[in-house]
Amino acid sequence: QEQITTEISEIVGGAEALSD
Repeated sequence: QEQITTEISEIVGGAEALSD
């Protein structure tokens, strides 16, 4: 479960970088 949350966080961070 923890790994999934970490992966989601990474994806969200990547989306933020693209948005920026």
